[in-house]
Amino acid sequence: MGLFKSTIRRIGGPTNPATLRILDAADWFRRLWADRLLEPPVPFLNPERSLLVIWSAKCACTVVYVWYLQSVGQLEAFRRSGLSAHAFRGQRYAKSDLFRRGKARMLDDYRIVHVIRDPCLRAVSAYRHELATGYADKRFSAAGLGPMDHNSGFSFSRYLEYLETVDLSRANVHHKQQFHPVEKVKAADRVINISRQDLFTELNRLESEHGMPRTDFTALDWLHRKEDARRARTVSFARGGVADLPFDAAAARGRAPWPDYEQFLGPSVRRRIERLYATDFEAFGEHL
Repeated sequence: MGLFKSTIRRIGGPTNPATLRILDAADWFRRLWADRLLEPPVPFLNPERSLLVIWSAKCACTVVYVWYLQSVGQLEAFRRSGLSAHAFRGQRYAKSDLFRRGKARMLDDYRIVHVIRDPCLRAVSAYRHELATGYADKRFSAAGLGPMDHNSGFSFSRYLEYLETVDLSRANVHHKQQFHPVEKVKAADRVINISRQDLFTELNRLESEHGMPRTDFTALDWLHRKEDARRARTVSFARGGVADLPFDAAAARGRAPWPDYEQFLGPSVRRRIERLYATDFEAFGEHL
């Protein structure tokens, strides 16, 4: 952006009215995308490689962040910090010089990569996360739906009932829509759907295309152990109507049976999720 402005001033003259109009327009467009860039979840910027990576909670976000830190040379700083990936991102990233330099560039300078997940599977994952952590217990009570406590448990259908009271374009990141405001200015150049594609393979392919060092994901044993510990210990349930069965924190944390994700997703449940996340289905339909 700075090079663009200095070039325009040199060509047109610093006080030329036409020059000033061009600079004002450039500032407007930069603010337009920079303001949207700050809306959570804040995308990852790699200005040296001209990459902007959009991520969402419950879409392998820790893996994507670790890969991003590796690509910008900050992975060891993260490991030494002793912080969780979410804490390190929240405390360091948006205040970093890397982010400041990145958002000073124009959006057209970037190739946008968006890592998504099938919205139906992601909804089940967010439901399990709520049961495991209780992150939205107070929101459920505030919605006037009666008591919904993760320890005593509630069904996936009741969780969807809560989502139907929420503006999912501005909600908590764990159940917020995946479409990002930045994409209103410029659509993603590449969409990686982790429900259909191998994330490690696609990230390695991206590195190859951008001349980046190849990440050896097999060497990141600590990351695989962390991800394995967070996966549900699923079993097949013989009965139907799983979406209406109450599950609790014990099941979500692997101390009691938890169904295969697909068992939650009967036709009527899928239709509810399609209505809830219509924006995502419209934006990413060809990738789902």
